[in-house]
Amino acid sequence: MQLTVSTGRWLRAHSPPTSGWLAPGAVPEYGVLGPWGWGHALRYAAQRPMVQDNFGDDVGEEGFDAAEAYFRAESEFAGLAILERLRVRYVVVGPTGSGHGERYAPGSLFARLRRQDGGPAPGGSGATRLAASSLSRHRLVYESEPLGRSSAAPYVKLFEVVRGARLAGAAEPGAEVVASLPLRTHRRELVFVARAAADAAGRYVLVLPYATGAQGDVESAAHYELRSGGKMAGASVTEEQVQRGQRIEAPALGAAAGRD
Repeated sequence: MQLTVSTGRWLRAHSPPTSGWLAPGAVPEYGVLGPWGWGHALRYAAQRPMVQDNFGDDVGEEGFDAAEAYFRAESEFAGLAILERLRVRYVVVGPTGSGHGERYAPGSLFARLRRQDGGPAPGGSGATRLAASSLSRHRLVYESEPLGRSSAAPYVKLFEVVRGARLAGAAEPGAEVVASLPLRTHRRELVFVARAAADAAGRYVLVLPYATGAQGDVESAAHYELRSGGKMAGASVTEEQVQRGQRIEAPALGAAAGRD
């Protein structure tokens, strides 16, 4: 429980305060989704409203059921629909998903957040190559230490749900465009990867949840590396652009840029 409380304290220090984290009559600006058994500890340590807590479904089934549906969802789009309905901004991921589900599929949001850090789903290749993108609107913002010396994996991972900057550019029609950004936590090195295919006019859009040059618990490289058809370029993204979902024009990656 100490690692859960530490996560809650980090969230309290690094996220905007809300109304109604304790008073049931106030409508909070956003909520936090996590395992039901951690709900009380997170609520009091973070002073943020929880979608579900230790009372389970005794005080209502909506949040309880929605938490399980979110972690079980096998597309980010489906999961985001749940989060948007509940106004969730942060997702706390432990080893049990919602805390009351079992046997999550390898492509579920639980598996992708817990095991891939929001990275590409396993098995994306060939006709399904775009499935090999990282999640486009979830970003890792904090991770705890492992639970005991027998494990190397962080026990708790905290993700923020953002709008994501829209990086738009030109490449050869039909070409695949790949954007990658190295990340570093206090314990590990990760890589965010986004993929898109240029349309018939040679245009593409990538949704990017991480700002470049970020410092703190999750640091990022100075720029995204863009690749397509043997061409390379770099792109910088600000925190404001990520939070506002702003559109950014990317450097040219193909002959289509000259005709745009």
